[in-house]
Amino acid sequence: ERYKNSQLVTIDSGLASGDNPGAGKNVMAASIGTDKELHGTHVVGSQASLKYGVNPELNVRIVPLALTLSSIDKYAEDLSGKLRAMINDPKVSVVNLSLASFEDPQLMSALQDLQAA
Repeated sequence: ERYKNSQLVTIDSGLASGDNPGAGKNVMAASIGTDKELHGTHVVGSQASLKYGVNPELNVRIVPLALTLSSIDKYAEDLSGKLRAMINDPKVSVVNLSLASFEDPQLMSALQDLQAA
């Protein structure tokens, strides 16, 4: 009940919990079934899985971000748009994403706006 109105959004490669009972109901409900890199699955599992998560009571949502060689030019635009969408979503309490050093001005602006929200 404590986390009923909180939502953790992870912007990452995807979430594929399959039929893993250790995932728990919240992670299973958030699973989109695909994660080519498995990074998003690892991150969400550490955050909220029943067996290994810091807090299995968290409501989680995955926002997939596909990065391929053919889409690298659109990466900052896609990620910035997804960050800005989180600003306007009243259900979102926390946004998590893992980034390497990336200093695109559009992306930096979106991150600053999200932090200020």
